[in-house]
Amino acid sequence: MDPYRILFPLGVVYAILAAFVWPLYAAGWIPYPATLHWTLMVQGFLHCFVLGFLMTAMPAFLHAEKTRAWELSVAVGAMVLFGVFAFAGLVVAAQVAYLVTLAVLVQAGVRRVPRRRGDPAEEFLFVVLGFAFAVVGAVMGIGVSAGWWEEPAPRFALHLFTKGMMLSIVLGLGGLLVPTFSAMRERGADWSRWQRPRPTPAQRRRDVWLGLAVVAGSVFVTVLVNSMGAFAFGTAPSLSEQVAWTAAMSAPLMVRTRFPVAVLCMVGVLFIAAQVRQIGDNSVPSIVLFLAIYTVGAWEPNRTVARWARIGVIAAMFGWLGVAEAASACR
Repeated sequence: MDPYRILFPLGVVYAILAAFVWPLYAAGWIPYPATLHWTLMVQGFLHCFVLGFLMTAMPAFLHAEKTRAWELSVAVGAMVLFGVFAFAGLVVAAQVAYLVTLAVLVQAGVRRVPRRRGDPAEEFLFVVLGFAFAVVGAVMGIGVSAGWWEEPAPRFALHLFTKGMMLSIVLGLGGLLVPTFSAMRERGADWSRWQRPRPTPAQRRRDVWLGLAVVAGSVFVTVLVNSMGAFAFGTAPSLSEQVAWTAAMSAPLMVRTRFPVAVLCMVGVLFIAAQVRQIGDNSVPSIVLFLAIYTVGAWEPNRTVARWARIGVIAAMFGWLGVAEAASACR
């Protein structure tokens, strides 16, 4: 069985469980579940989809053997144990189970790379970097929970997962998916000379609808976050200002395939500015940033520009993360 057929539904289960903790908190049955919520969403929901996709697609990208039954069994078993331990409050055990899933994927790649019959796009290095961030984040969580050390800044491990692991994996998978979906599967295809055709009128219309949907979704999530008081930074500016920031960040997606690099730069600047203002929600802005980065990889005709634009934005994000964490630690 293909790994995604098991891991994708498991990821959906984690998303439902992550949402369900809030009614439990409202009923007074559990303490404030912010950490449990993001743990289930990032290391449960998102990681199941990343794990399912890579365990299914990596053998194809490398032209190597498919995922073995024992690899899938260990990965699924570890993900189930991760959820059980997370709900039981056994943070160290949960992070160890999470590390097991990373170890399964790493060994699968290491075993297959020497036997590959073709090389993936060079952006695959971002995937490797993403899993390095995940390992550091999990080890950080183990050490903090065990009392071995303190986080250098609030929610440092969370930032390693959301802005380190996920952003790097999105960058890497974009480089892998574009040539595949563009029928460049044949061996010897010259990726450096390939250019994406310009968007058709139908594709441009879809961009408009996508942008409007994301704007509407961002407004809804902002209002929802404010109604719960679950602010990412503890406090937030007025609701109208938060709505203005999220809408302004989402609107450029309506022209994303026509001006991918310009949209990415605009979204990146607005993302950092919104973080400076400490708006209440971080999830939708992160999704918008991921879409903008992926769009550059998929639609920018000049591959050199596409590569360096994405590298530049992610370098700027990590630079901002370092500045923000240093400022937070000094307060």
